[in-house]
Amino acid sequence: MKLPLRPIALIVCAVVLLSALCLGLSVYAYDVTPMDKMGLVVTESSDLNIRSGPGTEYGKVTALPKGTIVTITGSSNDSAGEIWYKIAYNNVEGFGKGEYITVFDRPTEGDDAFETELTLQGFPESYKEGLRLLHALHPEWKFTALQTGLTWQEVVAAECLLGRNLVSSSSLASWKSFEKGAYDWDNNEWYSFDSGGWKAASKEVICYYLDPRNFLDNNIFQFLELSYNEDMPVSEAAIKAAFSGTFMTGNLPDGSMSYAQGVLEAAKAGGANPFMLAARLRLEQGSVGNKLAHGTVAGYEGYYNHFDIGAYASGGRSAMENGAIYAKNKGWNTPLKALIGGASFLTNSYIKVGQNTLYLQKFDVVDGGNGYYSHQYMTNTSAAVSECSSLRSAITTAGAMDSALNFIIPVYKDMPEEKQPKPTSTGNNNNWLESLSIAGHSFTQPYQLYTTEYEAFVDTSVITVNAAAKDSGAVISGIGQINLRYGINEIKITVTAPSGSQRVYTLYVTCSVDSGGEGGGDGEETFQTSYPVKNAMITGVSAGTALRDFKQNITVTGYTAVFTDASGTQKADEDLMKTGDRLLLKRGEEEVRAYSVVIYGDSNGDGKLSSADLLITQKHILGLSEIYTARLEAADINNDGTVNSRDLVVCQRKILGLS
Repeated sequence: MKLPLRPIALIVCAVVLLSALCLGLSVYAYDVTPMDKMGLVVTESSDLNIRSGPGTEYGKVTALPKGTIVTITGSSNDSAGEIWYKIAYNNVEGFGKGEYITVFDRPTEGDDAFETELTLQGFPESYKEGLRLLHALHPEWKFTALQTGLTWQEVVAAECLLGRNLVSSSSLASWKSFEKGAYDWDNNEWYSFDSGGWKAASKEVICYYLDPRNFLDNNIFQFLELSYNEDMPVSEAAIKAAFSGTFMTGNLPDGSMSYAQGVLEAAKAGGANPFMLAARLRLEQGSVGNKLAHGTVAGYEGYYNHFDIGAYASGGRSAMENGAIYAKNKGWNTPLKALIGGASFLTNSYIKVGQNTLYLQKFDVVDGGNGYYSHQYMTNTSAAVSECSSLRSAITTAGAMDSALNFIIPVYKDMPEEKQPKPTSTGNNNNWLESLSIAGHSFTQPYQLYTTEYEAFVDTSVITVNAAAKDSGAVISGIGQINLRYGINEIKITVTAPSGSQRVYTLYVTCSVDSGGEGGGDGEETFQTSYPVKNAMITGVSAGTALRDFKQNITVTGYTAVFTDASGTQKADEDLMKTGDRLLLKRGEEEVRAYSVVIYGDSNGDGKLSSADLLITQKHILGLSEIYTARLEAADINNDGTVNSRDLVVCQRKILGLS
């Protein structure tokens, strides 16, 4: 016999139900059917709301504009039986209503001509899935690979130069840098850049926006070629639509014509894509416009500069004042002159020197006669992505989405296999150490912030490494008690910040004690060499020596000898010896001894004597960078125990063949 619910139970049930309703939680349980499809957002006007569950009763996660390409991972039905698709887009997951998403199969290698074209242009495999999808949706589009000739690592290092890339002060902490000059450790706050509202960007967020593979979707328009195209007519209405919600839907300040008409005239006269000009104006001027756009800068009334060219604070003058001075010097005393002049500036300064996409104007990875990296229109790391949304919207409104558009997409050498992820953590990137030490021993130089490599010499086979992080939420691995082998031991210490960002510290610890001992194996174990040996470094090796010749000067008994480069890759007999190469003596699988190779003068470790060695040695002498172990020994070419200018002279004479 069932008993009726007690009053207290009824109250509890009511409270639980009321709480769920107040919190906007659904009591509807749903199942998800797995899928592996692609989807296209096909809303008419407003963006598509993506929700945390299949139904309008679930909270909004984000909103996606028409034309957004998404990955569909499943489907479910709401309480009324309507289908909702579970989607993934830019590290965001949620549900979108089925009637607003067109589902299609993930493109495969079906179009032979297209696949051949991708291969001939040198697109890596990691680019092809996104390009296949875009080709399936827009067969008239053309994709051009820009082979930069630059390695991924060198571009990342260059773009991480302090002040070159910025993020808004309101950005996630994981988007902000803790590198030298970016963070004030005394006051625990980030330094401000560019009039105070911007902070130095983290390496992680720079990598995300720098990686073209992240934007082979509706953000493809940051790669659109921006030259003027007479074969693609653009209407005044289309440009006016691109200005929707801004003051530029109306007329120019002098009333001579509409902003849209002015942009079309400026585009033709200046040789620039009108959609790009409209998008750039929207980015620079926002919804209400600044004084330069309205010609109202005090003391410079009647001078216009809609693209904010030269508008940055310097010489004790504000950005607005400098922008107005630039306009006056150019004679931009009408709005149309300013628009045409600005368009011509963008064409001559960027488009005609190879920076003919929004991406290339943000990331200067082409040498148009002015070198790399420094000629960048924007410091905002996400500027190209933000601006391309306006560009895409304008082209969509104009009905030109299926025109023969050309997209120029950079390709870098030695790119990571996987796309670089977008930082989403609310935790910070503080992965620096407060202290680092070896118990009972000292480094050759004291520990200091921003230095991540250290060297020590010890007379024991066991050491204890101690470290403390600057951020209490950071996690340190690789410390504690460590067993050493005879010779140089490379110890890696990893600091993981609250955001997940990692920094690796390297200790080069030279151990003078042979823990195995001579004759410790089944038979006699010996190592002999005709080369001088100093602190577990084999010195006196001549530049140009092949491994097979090096072996002629090595005698090993009882051990297994393994020859590797500095990264641990085993060398072949025909390979040239380089500073930093290693000889490992193994007993079974155990590495008993380790020796590093030194070629005097070869301080950069490429096996040659060249100006590159002079440069790296000079930077070490000036304190601009540090070198350690074998490379430091190689820099001391005159063997006086100190790396100084005398070593530079000796090395230079050797390079020139004078000694």
